[in-house]
Amino acid sequence: MASAYYVQSNPDDQVNRCLASQTGLTLRQVEFLRREFSKHGRNPMPEMLEILAVENGFEENKVKNLFNLHIAHVRRTDGIHSK
Repeated sequence: MASAYYVQSNPDDQVNRCLASQTGLTLRQVEFLRREFSKHGRNPMPEMLEILAVENGFEENKVKNLFNLHIAHVRRTDGIHSK
């Protein structure tokens, strides 16, 4: 008799891993930053990204790149496409 098991994971796990590999940030950094991005909505003040980077010791360009990828993913999943 074959046994099977189901491993439950966070639905965003795959997305977070992909974003981490694209930006050069660690998985934990991506998870943290995406939670922070969600708190500030789709159009945060530009300074917010700089502040997040500086206060947490992240490279500013990596944070900005992650934010752009994060927003693109959110818009795709919501069905909103920007030009």
